[in-house]
Amino acid sequence: MAIYWICPSCNTPNSLNKKKCKCGTSYPKSGNRKFRVQVQINKRRLSRSAQTLAMAREIEIVLKEKLLKEKYFGKENKTSKITLNKFFQDHYFPWAKTNLKYSKTIESYYNNWIKDRLGEKNIDEITVQNIEQLKVNILSSGRSARTAQQIIAILKALFNKAIEWDFLKKNNPAKNIKIPKFDNKRTRFLSEKEACKLLKECKKRTTSKNYLYQMVLLALSTGMRAREIFNLKWQDVDFKNKVIWIRDAKSGDSRVTFLSDKVEKELLSLCSKKERNGYIFKKGNNEPFHEVPKIFYRIVNQLGFNKNIEDRREKVVFHTLRHTFCSWLAIEGVPLHVIKELAGHKTLQMTERYAHLMPDIKRKAIEEIWEKIGLFSD
Repeated sequence: MAIYWICPSCNTPNSLNKKKCKCGTSYPKSGNRKFRVQVQINKRRLSRSAQTLAMAREIEIVLKEKLLKEKYFGKENKTSKITLNKFFQDHYFPWAKTNLKYSKTIESYYNNWIKDRLGEKNIDEITVQNIEQLKVNILSSGRSARTAQQIIAILKALFNKAIEWDFLKKNNPAKNIKIPKFDNKRTRFLSEKEACKLLKECKKRTTSKNYLYQMVLLALSTGMRAREIFNLKWQDVDFKNKVIWIRDAKSGDSRVTFLSDKVEKELLSLCSKKERNGYIFKKGNNEPFHEVPKIFYRIVNQLGFNKNIEDRREKVVFHTLRHTFCSWLAIEGVPLHVIKELAGHKTLQMTERYAHLMPDIKRKAIEEIWEKIGLFSD
């Protein structure tokens, strides 16, 4: 049996005896703290989340009593007693908020696609055919295969937890659902002129409520993802050495990026000693942004970047700024392995999409050989 405190910077669970996480963050003495409770008896383990230490201790007692009851009186049959909506709201989503990076995305997809279509069914009544029909609905609505893949992945994870927590006694109905293959790679990046126009317009319409100019400048200058920018805290910025520590990145590894003079100046203009441990870009109550301000897309449309473009891979979105950063590096001849490190790609294969933009080094090398052969033939 154990209670762990969850690191607010990297979501790592730590023993209560441990006062500092491996990422360097200290145990939060107050504020928005989170805890995880784990109880195990006879190889049967239960895990729950809590918002306060007092609540965690109460949950620990309840879970212990539950497992002891199961040990001597057998497990309670919970299947058919709970709908998918109730399981999601009362069990899965509270767990996801503490344990998963993309809980907001999960909640959005669930509410938009799953809740009304499958949510009122008892969890053990949902079949493979039900999920296949959901897949058909997603694809026939014009959404991409990638969207269908993400929604089915959420269902797979949800049913896996239902099985683990003994809410479901049968096999995962989403396990073998096939998704059509898709190419989701974006090829569009901004020219220098387009980037200049975008920055100029963003600067005009930036307020203390959207921080649009600073976010766009940071994405173009460092290749940071939107979520990495939203989660950035003042403690992650080392002005002395002009670097930014990007923690809890999508790849699972932290990385370092570098501050240009322009970005440093913009961040210093926002810096406040009172908020040293808070988020750099926050909406209020020290909470970070969870989505790109809508004004960004209004500016993109106003500038005509997406006019008459149907292929979604060619449309300018916030992620295009990251793609632009990588593309510009490739055009300048920066080696692929360096681009990989700067962008935080998990594999070199992800970086190789930029290879065609690099100066034609191979042709140049062959032409030099030809010149030498020409000298010998004379």
